[in-house]
Amino acid sequence: MNLENYRGVWRAGGSANAIVNHVIKERKAILKSFYGVKNDNALFQENKVAESLRFVLHDVRQGIYVLIRGGRPRFVIAVANLDFENTFSKVYQCQLSDWACNKILCNQTADAKFGWGCGMLKEIRAMLEDVTQKFTTRDCEFILNRRDLPMLRQDGESCYFFAGASKPKFACHLPVVSLYQGNKFFDFPMIEPTPPQHMKHVPWNRKKEIAFFRGSATGAGVKKETNARIALAWLDDRRARDKPRLLDAGIVSLTQRIKFTDQGLLKDARENVPKLVARVKMEDWSNYKYLIYVEGYSAALRMASMLSSKSVIIILKEEYSEANKLWYFNKFITCEYPTSNVFTYVLAAKNFKTSAHAIVARLDDLPELVIWLQSNDHVARILAENAYALYQSLISERLKFMHIQLNSFTAD
Repeated sequence: MNLENYRGVWRAGGSANAIVNHVIKERKAILKSFYGVKNDNALFQENKVAESLRFVLHDVRQGIYVLIRGGRPRFVIAVANLDFENTFSKVYQCQLSDWACNKILCNQTADAKFGWGCGMLKEIRAMLEDVTQKFTTRDCEFILNRRDLPMLRQDGESCYFFAGASKPKFACHLPVVSLYQGNKFFDFPMIEPTPPQHMKHVPWNRKKEIAFFRGSATGAGVKKETNARIALAWLDDRRARDKPRLLDAGIVSLTQRIKFTDQGLLKDARENVPKLVARVKMEDWSNYKYLIYVEGYSAALRMASMLSSKSVIIILKEEYSEANKLWYFNKFITCEYPTSNVFTYVLAAKNFKTSAHAIVARLDDLPELVIWLQSNDHVARILAENAYALYQSLISERLKFMHIQLNSFTAD
């Protein structure tokens, strides 16, 4: 087994048995060092911890085990099973050693010695330290999932169900916290390890009255019929001659990852997008009055930064991902175009008010929606201000949210 400490987070790559034995041994030593310290009854029996680790290593391949004892994170270890063998359907003709993210085939490791890279590890450790230093945190232990695919399906199937994988052989007793959630999963929400980027301030009357999007061709499919981002780019292409221009929505790059589709394993192809456009720094997106949010393989972490833009957020209704939620999405108040009262009765209301943070619209309704917003600028401004107010509350509440989450865990 390969083992190293990376900025406060242990990394272990090796066989499942070796990793489980090591984690249990270290856990036992830590608990012994706190003998006599009050236990908040949120720590699990050793056999349940071991089985949960086997679930992670055998069914998922990788994850992060966290032990909080005496109010601080005492043991954080990223583990990866280098002997992992998938149970994917033979239809996809994968190698046994392949694994997956959210409908994406993974067959190359960022670090062959440890099984996966160091992305987010130091930030996750720092976030856990911040939470436990600012708030009194009970003893708890859990699996932390930094990937864009939740682990625990509610129907008991493998998280790789989309690839035809068999049901897990082991149960996961520990709670799992994930960056991304979905209605079909039991995973608890986790905040982003670092605060979201704040976009630059642009006065309302200097913003361009155009609906803007930039992003790669991430998403479940490779064509406009199955990939919302590609479909949006084609809509922009069809409306390119609008005067004044209504949309500026483009794909900046194709993904190099292989995607699980109904037609088998496929890759993005240049002929499936109208063109590739130049990138625009996220901080400059606030130059536009209307920003379009489109999920990719999963929910897009960019949403929090978009809320900081003081622009109107338009959420594309087309959804193809089962992991389409982030920790604060249940705080969202949305109005749907064109059926919401916001759009039906607003013209008669001089003192119009709404608590909505964003607009939900179908792809084909986008041009009409932009025209409506241009004609009802006072409503657009209220929606933009509401979105920014939500952003401010997220910044102030994110650590407290994580604290409440951790304190809710029990070993029952």
